Amino acid sequence: MKNFEYFNLATFEIFHECCSSFPSIAHIQPSNIVSGISKFYDAWEIDEEAMDDLVHDTVSWLIREGYLVDHGLDSNHLNVSISERGLRAINKKPSSLDSNSFKEIFSSSIKTTSLSIVSNAVVELFK
Repeated sequence: MKNFEYFNLATFEIFHECCSSFPSIAHIQPSNIVSGISKFYDAWEIDEEAMDDLVHDTVSWLIREGYLVDHGLDSNHLNVSISERGLRAINKKPSSLDSNSFKEIFSSSIKTTSLSIVSNAVVELFK
């Protein structure tokens, strides 16, 4: 069930990128998201091509579910911003995490966050 774990990690880093650039459009390089996810695994565990596809699929899912707005794709970037629904979600206070809001959690890069915090934050965000 690593796909759920990968999805949570990708979602966390995508929201980190979007929060960092809000209200402007985030220009997300899938390779940067994959690099963040790779922190949690040995090099042999990561298929970079499959992970790149997972990042695209995660962004597509977040757009379809109304958390992100699609601003098009250029040759190197996924161009998205947080939607109104996404903004409402990240402004909520997570009940199981010691934080004022999800924005506070997403302000940290995935590279400085533990896997359990990432997973708990994403699961709780979608409640």
